[in-house]
Amino acid sequence: MNSPLVIVAVIALAGVLAWVMRAVNRGNEAAHDAAEAASPAAADEPEAEEGEEIEVALTSDGEALIPYGTSLRVVLLADPEHLAEHREDIAAGMVSLDGEERARLGRASAGATIQVGDFTGARVHRGRADTAPWIVETLGRDGDYGMLAFESEEGARTALVLIERTGIVRRPLDEDGRIIPASAEDFEEGLRRYEQTMRELALGDPDEPHPEGYSSRR
Repeated sequence: MNSPLVIVAVIALAGVLAWVMRAVNRGNEAAHDAAEAASPAAADEPEAEEGEEIEVALTSDGEALIPYGTSLRVVLLADPEHLAEHREDIAAGMVSLDGEERARLGRASAGATIQVGDFTGARVHRGRADTAPWIVETLGRDGDYGMLAFESEEGARTALVLIERTGIVRRPLDEDGRIIPASAEDFEEGLRRYEQTMRELALGDPDEPHPEGYSSRR
């Protein structure tokens, strides 16, 4: 049983097994790297093909909502002096952009980026006289109120779809792991706090000295 041939055979078998294990490990590492490269976290460019033209939401201020990787970029469609050329798009609340245009806007240094989980609620609501015909109301991580103004209902609803599809809205879970939906009261409370903050900012610091003839009445 302990002949040299048996010993050699055992050593050879051990070498084969070691080689197989190394090959399997290399395959697993390659698959893991490929999965990471394809994951949303690794995506830095818009998902659509370069030549594909899609409609994106366009706010009353001329800002386009551009899906960009796992985030949304909110960027002016054009320089302020050229926005008048897009008044029909702004009135429609929508604009068609191909992949190259979306990539250019997405890479712009100006504008804002909305990340996954930045909102805890979002809904389409009719605007007010001092805002716009339609708005997308949002609630931040701490319930702070925000809005995106649109000239059309279609534009507002397109924006909401983009926000929800990108995972920007993340609601808390109850003790059973179910999503707790945002309520009308949540938005009303957020708006109340927002308006209170705006009033306080408009009044300024009451202890701050004012120039002669100043009046806090507006």
